[in-house]
Amino acid sequence: MSDSDSIAVVFKQFCDESGFEFYSIGHSRFLALVAGQHGNWYTFCQIRDTIFYVSSVLPVVVPVKKRPDVLDYLNRINCRKIVGSFEMEPSGSEVRFRTSLDCATGTMTSYMIAVLFLRNVFTCDRYLPGLHQILFANMSPHQAFQDIEAAKDYEEPDAADLIALLSDMDPDQLPDSDDD
Repeated sequence: MSDSDSIAVVFKQFCDESGFEFYSIGHSRFLALVAGQHGNWYTFCQIRDTIFYVSSVLPVVVPVKKRPDVLDYLNRINCRKIVGSFEMEPSGSEVRFRTSLDCATGTMTSYMIAVLFLRNVFTCDRYLPGLHQILFANMSPHQAFQDIEAAKDYEEPDAADLIALLSDMDPDQLPDSDDD
């Protein structure tokens, strides 16, 4: 069994344990719709050799004139992150948050996948309101970042938070495989 096949087995174990369903979209690639407190977005998981990637695509399109402000905001966040990073397509068509884990010298577990996935989803949900403030309320990146960081209602997520988040997913909102 190849490394990517072994990780795929562990990923399926994570899905079974959490009651969450990802949809296969090709060789070692999976898709889900995540329902956060501040919005819904697609999350992709991909297995490449010994690496497990989680990439969330946030539900925004950044107008040309807002791209410098959004990049400033994403950079402020990235400077504080230990795990993962925000990125924006050069065209501005996508803002993503990506996390990954390489198990080249160890064994991937369903707990490791859960933690990686959980950090990705909760980070997106935490910082999405600041992105909305920049795009729709003309808030400065500095102020949006300060407001998010000062929020007292944020707590690091635990396994129960993951289960609650995953149970809100509606598979009927996913596109059919025949859609372009």
